[in-house]
Amino acid sequence: MTEQERYYKQVMGAVGMTMLSLLLFINLDSILMLISSLFLGALPITEQTGEILYQILYGIGYFLSFCLPIPILYLLLKKKGRPFQPMSAPFRLSLWFFPILFAGIAVILSASYFNASLVSVFHYSDFSSEMLWGEGEQLYLHQIVLQFFVICVIPGFCEELLFRGVILSNCLPFGRFRAIFISALLFSLMHQNAEQIFYAFVAGILLGILYERTRNIWYCVFLHVLNNFFSVFSEAVSHKIGDSLPASLILALLEGGILILGILSFILLITRFCSKKASLGDGVFQRTLPPTDFYQECPIGAKEGVKYFFRPSMIVYLSLCGLQILALIGMAVLYGFFN
Repeated sequence: MTEQERYYKQVMGAVGMTMLSLLLFINLDSILMLISSLFLGALPITEQTGEILYQILYGIGYFLSFCLPIPILYLLLKKKGRPFQPMSAPFRLSLWFFPILFAGIAVILSASYFNASLVSVFHYSDFSSEMLWGEGEQLYLHQIVLQFFVICVIPGFCEELLFRGVILSNCLPFGRFRAIFISALLFSLMHQNAEQIFYAFVAGILLGILYERTRNIWYCVFLHVLNNFFSVFSEAVSHKIGDSLPASLILALLEGGILILGILSFILLITRFCSKKASLGDGVFQRTLPPTDFYQECPIGAKEGVKYFFRPSMIVYLSLCGLQILALIGMAVLYGFFN
């Protein structure tokens, strides 16, 4: 085993432990939120105040669940005598910021449609909406505002901080493509939901490429927040107007407009980046790229890369997420059979 392979093996083991700690914190947060719900329900406060307090606590718990694994990875790498690769977050956005956002949203939106068509075979959408999330209820303004912060802003920041800013950064020495794939795979499995896993993987690939090319986590954060905002907005429109022709028309026009802008932006970016003039390629992302697409600071063969990826901690994480996904698919199949 070469020194580069030993380094890679230790990083994969540390990342696997980091992901297990994430699952632990997420489950602990779920338990604490259940206790908080019971506690708030016993207080002499209005239902609206209790809901606001609950959402604030939920947001704090979600944020901590994704941030606390970061020092764990740092300590594990330092214990092995390995460097902790810092996240790059210069608050500098190029003029290409908006085309990048529109193109990214269009790709993720298309992937979500494809994902929905895949799981429709198992009646998964009906199962998840009724059994997992519950039937939709009327949403009020304060609920929409709370959902914007809890579902859009907080996940968009802390998930990118962990998966792109930390995990991808610490995998980059072993190759850009490998780092992007690993971070996207772990990101998609983290959702533990068949309704999200494919398009979350596509989103992870896209966000990983964006971070690797720009070395700027803010591009990823804004794209992630915008994607989540579109989901919240669509749900809010459906709740406010109802399952009617106006609601369907508004959403269809919005989605169609985003797809058209995204396609035009994607063509513009590809044309610009593939230009033979080197200055144009760097001008899109405002940084000098490595010498080749296959550049690696610590070269690892393809066979060794797969072999040493499957550390015990990583196998446990993959197994737990996989079993959760398969269990939910099985429940969806039973739901469809009896309904």
